[in-house]
Amino acid sequence: MNPLVPLDSLDRYADRMDEFIRLAHEYRHEQRDVVLYVAETRNLTVEHAEGVVARRWPSQATAFDQICLADNEWGSPLMRQVAEEWFKTHPLCNFVSIYEHAGWALAFYRHKSGEARCCASANTDAKFPANTPRATHFSGVCHRRPVLRPDLKEVEDLLDYKPEILTPFVREMAHELGVDSAELAALA
Repeated sequence: MNPLVPLDSLDRYADRMDEFIRLAHEYRHEQRDVVLYVAETRNLTVEHAEGVVARRWPSQATAFDQICLADNEWGSPLMRQVAEEWFKTHPLCNFVSIYEHAGWALAFYRHKSGEARCCASANTDAKFPANTPRATHFSGVCHRRPVLRPDLKEVEDLLDYKPEILTPFVREMAHELGVDSAELAALA
């Protein structure tokens, strides 16, 4: 992968070595390239630069992925289910932060039992045990779940607004609302 921002630009932007290395990681530079750059620009041996960078290089084990639920999805049971599905399909990911469209968020970590356990919340009063694992940085992976089917309120609004654009999919949803075949035929 070819990073968009060159290392010398990141170095000029960062005030400290820690910040420079974090930015280099965030902008997807290879650790070896950062080591060589640090050795050259700081007059260090490559071995010394390796130690300097390795101590500050963010671990992928503590990075979190971000998932945004679809507009018609909400609730902590669904958030836990989405986190468990994410962990099953992304074996290297140990932390995931799930966001609802209204701003609510829960973060989960992969427990050794394989289940998703909550480790952070948008609720500032939430209390977690002191030994609860925490993510340290964003992995750069962000996924938005698509709206797979409209919710019932959306179907009602659509029926009221433009009944002529009813698709078979929306017709099924209309049946769930209790709209009978005669009404649908009259609308079409």
